[in-house]
Amino acid sequence: MSQLGNVHQNRREYDLALACHSRAFHKRKKMHHIDQTLVANSLTGMANAYWGQRKLKEALKHAEQALTLNESIGSENEMHIAANLATLANIHQNSGNTDKALEVARRAITLLERCVPPDSPALATLINNIGTMQVAKGLFADARHSFSKALEICEKSLPEGHPKRVSMANNIQRITEIEQNNANESDA
Repeated sequence: MSQLGNVHQNRREYDLALACHSRAFHKRKKMHHIDQTLVANSLTGMANAYWGQRKLKEALKHAEQALTLNESIGSENEMHIAANLATLANIHQNSGNTDKALEVARRAITLLERCVPPDSPALATLINNIGTMQVAKGLFADARHSFSKALEICEKSLPEGHPKRVSMANNIQRITEIEQNNANESDA
């Protein structure tokens, strides 16, 4: 069920994704031996589906439940905790709480850097998201650094012309344009 939920999530079919993750959650809770990691994964899937639907309070509630469960499992669960924190950061960002989003995303980066190779596209994506949060806060120099680091990672792991690489290069260009506009406005 969860894999099907992920497929629906990727296709932006959030109602179907939520239904699949919810069914998986309820089945996993009824099992004789409850695998807490799988239960947390279902909660995260539900959080992502709610996030896609822009039901941010529900998304936040499920993501926080998943994080609590993931943190109770132990240190072997760092990858799940990092992914959970990244989801929470996105929800906070969409809720307009950029300070909290950055705080949570930084926690996610610390864990993710221990779990994946330095050229991981997942790491690049999270760093890119941090750059977007920094732009929202007006921290353009920090955002440029984040976008540059994300692009550098992508250049090691993704072919030229890959949509992620193009997007990250565009983010750097966008920061350059913002900085130029700010400089022109201050000169006027």
